[in-house]
Amino acid sequence: KKDPLHILYKKIVEKENQIIKDLSKKNKTQLVDCDLLIPRKKEYFLDTIHFSIEGMKILAKLIAASIRI
Repeated sequence: KKDPLHILYKKIVEKENQIIKDLSKKNKTQLVDCDLLIPRKKEYFLDTIHFSIEGMKILAKLIAASIRI
């Protein structure tokens, strides 16, 4: 976590997440804030950014649960 590349990626992802939140609010669209909902555990990530298969399963469940039929 002290690696400069990790720190840079973290800043980029945080900025990206904030932009998505701002756009959702501006466009009055529902947002599933997976950044807050998916635990930062090793088994859910391949690296510092990309979800593992288990992380993708959680992501899919969170999004599916938010869809209104």
